[in-house]
Amino acid sequence: MVRIPNDPIAKLMYYLDIVCTLVEYKDHSLDRLRNYSNYKNLSDNEVRVLYITCAALDPDELIGKVMFKDEDGDL
Repeated sequence: MVRIPNDPIAKLMYYLDIVCTLVEYKDHSLDRLRNYSNYKNLSDNEVRVLYITCAALDPDELIGKVMFKDEDGDL
């Protein structure tokens, strides 16, 4: 069972972690933003980046969409 801290930032971090896991995004540049257990350690700038990233991955924008991995890097 996953335990997410009762904090809006931690919940956004968990959401980002789930989305990245589902699309198999393995770039380590988002690791700090995905580590929701350590939500208190984010800087103000990292919180802003988290908000922007989660807004770009808004569930309303993703519902009914299909994502494909671009193996050739053509997209």
